[in-house]
Amino acid sequence: MKLEIAFTEGPFSGKEISIREPGLFVFGRSDQAYFVFENDLSISRFHFLIETSHDKVIIRDLGSLNKTFLNDIELGGRSNQKPVITNISNVSNLADIDRSAFIREIVSGDRIRVGKFSSLLVRNILYDLECSQCGRLIETDAKPGNLENTGFVCIECQKSKKYDDKIGQTTAEQKAADFIEELLNKITIFEKPAELPALPGYNIEKRIGGGGNGDVYLGKSIESGMPVAVKVIRPEISNNRSAVERFIDRDINIGKQLSHENIVRTIESKFINGMYFIVMEYVEGTDLSKYQKKNGRFKAETACEIIIQTLGGLEFMHNHNVVHRDIKPENILLCQTAAGLIPKISDFGLAKNLKTSKMLTKFFETAGTVPYMAPEQIMDFRNTTFVSDIFSLGASLYFMCTDKYARDYPWNKDPFNVNLDEKSIVPVEERKADIPPAIARVINASIQYNPVNRIRTAGEMKQALIAAIK
Repeated sequence: MKLEIAFTEGPFSGKEISIREPGLFVFGRSDQAYFVFENDLSISRFHFLIETSHDKVIIRDLGSLNKTFLNDIELGGRSNQKPVITNISNVSNLADIDRSAFIREIVSGDRIRVGKFSSLLVRNILYDLECSQCGRLIETDAKPGNLENTGFVCIECQKSKKYDDKIGQTTAEQKAADFIEELLNKITIFEKPAELPALPGYNIEKRIGGGGNGDVYLGKSIESGMPVAVKVIRPEISNNRSAVERFIDRDINIGKQLSHENIVRTIESKFINGMYFIVMEYVEGTDLSKYQKKNGRFKAETACEIIIQTLGGLEFMHNHNVVHRDIKPENILLCQTAAGLIPKISDFGLAKNLKTSKMLTKFFETAGTVPYMAPEQIMDFRNTTFVSDIFSLGASLYFMCTDKYARDYPWNKDPFNVNLDEKSIVPVEERKADIPPAIARVINASIQYNPVNRIRTAGEMKQALIAAIK
């Protein structure tokens, strides 16, 4: 993909910016921003953010003082103070903060105005679209939203006889075919029960979850009778090459190399009848978040014991050059055993292998979960490293001990902007005075804003917590 922006007014007039990869790009006065508006006090420290993916570009005002304008229409800014979000008692998800007035898709020709002096022109956007015939990614200025009915077809495939036959249909014939297909889909949805996928060697019993690219089913090994979780890439996207590559690169390749008692084990993977399957250990229990909602916040010592075990799994991952990038209570499963609660790290949908990853991040599925994201995940998500996982696990331990996030999220401030504010992190002892000082010191050290000042490794954090609870 390619995004070209040119300054047309203001102190940077004539300057051009070219972005050639998917990512998050922050514009503002701060020297941490991707583009720095030096000495322009009408620009906020973190004024706006541009998110680029292969098929879409979005601009997001970060709650700037002087607002962002897109084609002379006001985008965001700051509103009156509303209640602060600190815990699960008054909000279940930061998505409950309505930021729709702050976010817009941008296209070639759009005009952006920020602060009192600067105007920018979106000169050109080239998207990476997957050819519906050959599956190759092609750089094109064709707008993805305009291709929903026909799909994108590259020039080479347009020249082929196969495609010529398809476009030989009249508009009326195509509409009739679309209508019949839609009608058949409705009949399938409303009159037929959902079919369970067939996987040789396993009996698939029921669907138990899903998200991202796949659905998850409960199954049982025919040979051993052992219960398993089976993740299946959805049929409707199984011909999407980039989605399949993400599924193989993360869920399959990364999962297979990680065998540890505190990581959900990948048993095998298969490709059958055009569908990808990954068979995983079935963890009978619940995740940390649900457990805490049901039983209340953890005692600090108990929380530390669980996180110490989790750090064993995280250390193993890091030793194999894998960064999880989405550590949070929902992704730590608790298995009840005779020895007590055993945590297991799950969900590698955002993980990457520092040595082999193809960097297929799809950004508009938020790159991590906001309250547990390290600041650098917004500034430089593609280059996120091990210390970002340390922050996320430290923020998870913070929440386990306090029932509150490590930052307060005012309704009138963009959650991303809160994460970028180095003063936003609240020392854990200010939330709960009953947390032993030694434990509080470790938690605070794990969630330092600057990665350089943070606990550096999972092993270091594990040893620090062991010492803290003695």
